[in-house]
Amino acid sequence: MAKKTLTDKAREAGLSPETVRRRIKSGWSEKKALSTPLQENKSHKKVKVQTPKIEGAVIRSDAEDFKKPADIDKYEDGFVLTISILFLAVAIFGILWLLTK
Repeated sequence: MAKKTLTDKAREAGLSPETVRRRIKSGWSEKKALSTPLQENKSHKKVKVQTPKIEGAVIRSDAEDFKKPADIDKYEDGFVLTISILFLAVAIFGILWLLTK
């Protein structure tokens, strides 16, 4: 009869092999690592998230608080302006560098 691997034993115990390996690496005995069930971590409960429904190019949502801020366009324009200024600055420094050579 072939000797069972740790992975086989973990799966038989209903545990992930990685969980058992981490437990043993942390100093647990193999017997304790395989016999201790997983504890439900209450802080990691799954939360149901309402996702918007996409209809063509329009995003619609059932959630009332899902609204586009009225001033979002001003932020987008500021971003484009910032990027434009950065490209201009890089171009000027590049020209100056070439002129000094």
